[in-house]
Amino acid sequence: MTEPQWTPNENQEAALDWAQDNNYLKNVKKMCESIGISRQAYYQWWSCADFCRWWSKKRRQHFGSRLDEVHAMICARATGQSKKGSHADAKLFLEAHDAEYAPRSRQEVTGAGGEPLKTYVQVDIAGVVEGKKPEDSNGDGKTSMD
Repeated sequence: MTEPQWTPNENQEAALDWAQDNNYLKNVKKMCESIGISRQAYYQWWSCADFCRWWSKKRRQHFGSRLDEVHAMICARATGQSKKGSHADAKLFLEAHDAEYAPRSRQEVTGAGGEPLKTYVQVDIAGVVEGKKPEDSNGDGKTSMD
């Protein structure tokens, strides 16, 4: 026998509608007052794994449906048509909600022909053997800072 599928109640649906109508920007107290429930009831819902999965899925869908707006804002900023929004906020939004977004996480530097860069280190072996400090270029035991 299979377990019945979880479905949100009327208040949970109302809370989600209110949150989405306000782009999840308003606080919980205002939402609860607006739909006529206590904050304790709202926070109790979060102890139910099914509610958490449902709410999170709906939130992802909501913000995923706003990708075109974010892309348009990025283009407007890049072309100087707008100063609204920020690069950092857009990047975070895309990382969270755009499956096709692939940020460059590192810069790779290569040598000629794509070969790895070679690093050369010059060491004053004679100075090391004689016990000179690296800054002691004249051999008097004093550094340029002394």
